[in-house]
Amino acid sequence: MPLHDTIIDDNVLSLVPKHFGGLILDMGCGWGLWGFRMRLGREVHGPLVGLDVFASNLKKLKKFDLYDELVLADARFTPFKDGAVDIVLAGEIIEHLPKEEGYILLKEIERVSRGKIIITTPRGFMLQASFQGNIFEKHRSGWTEKDFINKGYNIIFVGRPKIFLRPTRVTFIINTLFDILPQSTKKRLPKQFMIAVRSK
Repeated sequence: MPLHDTIIDDNVLSLVPKHFGGLILDMGCGWGLWGFRMRLGREVHGPLVGLDVFASNLKKLKKFDLYDELVLADARFTPFKDGAVDIVLAGEIIEHLPKEEGYILLKEIERVSRGKIIITTPRGFMLQASFQGNIFEKHRSGWTEKDFINKGYNIIFVGRPKIFLRPTRVTFIINTLFDILPQSTKKRLPKQFMIAVRSK
């Protein structure tokens, strides 16, 4: 099953202005998690476009009224003009590409953006296989903060400690214990995910 630590959600959403009216591109929209959260949590009223390479995801999303438009496309080669998008959110998609193709994705994100770029990804390589027939779910690369800092991004570390995020029964117990740790202790532990942010 695709891994996602919901602890990061509020950090990502805080980067999207409430009641935002500009064009937002949810790149790799998947099952519509970010579309749902932006519409309800941030009350985004501007155009919201979902883009995904897996047609089955878009077919399911058409049943809901989250996105103004759904686009079937490879995120490395989008149909958008230069500087057409106010906010690009690429939530946990760059790790699904080999490293050299991930850099192509970064260039495409930067090309279409005229405002804010928000990228989320695990820190380092996190094993994940294809899921429910979606071969694009497989992780093919690992990213570090240096990969983004070298390209002018600011980094926010989020999520549970890296050593705790593993799909086992023991993990559930450890993650529950983590929730009751003092904030000062939580802050010192290395986090599993990072958010790379850049504004033009």
